[in-house]
Amino acid sequence: MDSIKVSRIVLFLIVIALAIGGYRWWSQSHSPSVALSAPAGAPPAPQSGGVLGKIKSLFQHSPQTSGAASSPGAGAPGDITVLTTATKAQWLDDEIAAFNSANAGKYHATRLPLLESRDAMQVMLAGKSQPTIWSPSSPVWIARFSEVWAQRNGSRVRIADMDDPQNYRVLLKSPLVVLTTHAKAPFLKSVFAGSAPWSTVRELSAGTRKAPWGKFRFAHADPLDASSGMLTMSLILGEYAQQHGQEGDMEQAAQSAAFTQYLIGVERGFLYDPNTVGSSALEKSFEANPSTRDFITAYESKALEATENDSNLTMVYPRPTAVAEQAAVVLNAPWVSDAQREGGQALLRFLASDESLKDGMKYHFRPAHSGGMALQEDSATGFQQSYSAIELPPYGALNDAANQWRVNVAHRGAQL
Repeated sequence: MDSIKVSRIVLFLIVIALAIGGYRWWSQSHSPSVALSAPAGAPPAPQSGGVLGKIKSLFQHSPQTSGAASSPGAGAPGDITVLTTATKAQWLDDEIAAFNSANAGKYHATRLPLLESRDAMQVMLAGKSQPTIWSPSSPVWIARFSEVWAQRNGSRVRIADMDDPQNYRVLLKSPLVVLTTHAKAPFLKSVFAGSAPWSTVRELSAGTRKAPWGKFRFAHADPLDASSGMLTMSLILGEYAQQHGQEGDMEQAAQSAAFTQYLIGVERGFLYDPNTVGSSALEKSFEANPSTRDFITAYESKALEATENDSNLTMVYPRPTAVAEQAAVVLNAPWVSDAQREGGQALLRFLASDESLKDGMKYHFRPAHSGGMALQEDSATGFQQSYSAIELPPYGALNDAANQWRVNVAHRGAQL
């Protein structure tokens, strides 16, 4: 009898252990992601698995460099970790390697796997990534991250102090351009040099105005997933607000039914491809086959790279355009140690040096503060030394406009 009782007790303990293990597995596999953008009813992003699912995929498949870490949190203990986007990853990898060489035995920096700016903001808020330095594709994201962090944590100390040059610098910049072919560039120049270029795109999309080559198709990155798409949306929203006297309340304009209808009209010629929602994927797709679209919007730095690879491609500058400022901030976060903060500030100074900014020009970036340095490019690329640019609308207005696009335009355009 004793042996039977012992056997039953052992069996009972095994069942309890299995139940606990099963619950832990279920909890981990159903952990929620942080969503700050899409409203109820919005179609899901084309990638499966949500933000954290995309991150898991990146950590499994992201190519490694000498300075790239393989985990979301950090490299070795005490490392200065840098979280950024694909836009300037090559430049940052070069500079991190140079910084580590110059500071061997004192500091060591590591680049974390690449994330688009919105995804990075969300995973930091969820505690899934804890970098020392964050460098998104626009200061808009840094300001928004700091705002939401304070709301959620009740902290009076800013996690990202954009007024402190020790901890925040705008390093490089790249205006948004239209990437097209030489054959179509003259007509598109006339469109984007006009007083209302996106209204003209609306007419071309509707067929009420004809392109010389016939059917009109274009594309930009998803404004909820990629900053180049967000900048495109800022131009469309800015033009609409100006035409309707709503420049003083861009959020109200973005939320209006009238803007929704205007946006649907502009985007009637938008060519949707679920594989090209990100900036880099769209640029590579267009470069591989420019005949699929009449133009795409892209950062000048990436468009110049495309013109190097294909002499049939050239650029047109919208008038006005929007500028992506590539900034970096040392986070005043609880996970950043004093030693990491000191090293992060040293790395930020290194990145802001003339030598580092000149290296950025090799990748077709413009230094944010020229100091006598100027980007020089072949005129055949369509490069312009000067351009006019808008002041970006507030984050709330941009987010509302991007949501309007996701709900009312994405997946409903022509399919590739």
